[in-house]
Amino acid sequence: MSLFPLRFREKRSVGLLDIIALLIGPEGYLVAFSASLLTQLLVTGPFMLLTCIPPLRPLKGWLVASQYFYKAEEGRLVRRQAGT
Repeated sequence: MSLFPLRFREKRSVGLLDIIALLIGPEGYLVAFSASLLTQLLVTGPFMLLTCIPPLRPLKGWLVASQYFYKAEEGRLVRRQAGT
């Protein structure tokens, strides 16, 4: 088995590298099979946008609700008295 990218006509069996690449996601296949930089950018960019940006709003809501629930207040500095 060659480490270079496979030709379309070649057939091969599923190996450990395939399983690891599937677990990692689309980027795993791109890195494992040496895709071009343009291909990596075209796949990774939308993947990152679709998996990072949508959870931001629910996570912010959860954070604000948590602060409200626990009655969070602005932090204050505690000054120690001399001799203590």
